[in-house]
Amino acid sequence: MSGEARTNRGSLRQVEGWLRANFPTPLPVRVRVVAKLRGGARHGHCKRIGDHLQITIALGWCFFCAVDKLCHEWAHAAVYQPLWESDEWVMPDHPAGWGDVLGKIEDAWDESDVNEFSPRPWK
Repeated sequence: MSGEARTNRGSLRQVEGWLRANFPTPLPVRVRVVAKLRGGARHGHCKRIGDHLQITIALGWCFFCAVDKLCHEWAHAAVYQPLWESDEWVMPDHPAGWGDVLGKIEDAWDESDVNEFSPRPWK
């Protein structure tokens, strides 16, 4: 990654760029970062809005928890199927293939230099 982020939000954007570069999705993804989510979602969610998928992440908790949730939701985006939007289908909570993609993301994350993304690198 070029440039060092100085904030949690900036660092989360760097993680988003890393996910985008390494884990393609069937539709474009927009990531929305908020302080706190409304409604039933606790820390984040992924849903289709028009011609793209939107991942919303609450950053009002620990940075690495937000990274974990972003990876979790990115796995949802990676296995998205348009047929889930029909009247006959409902998007499953964790569809087939989701766990495989999340595992690949986690393996790649473990092999990356986590300090590259952290606004407060561990010394």
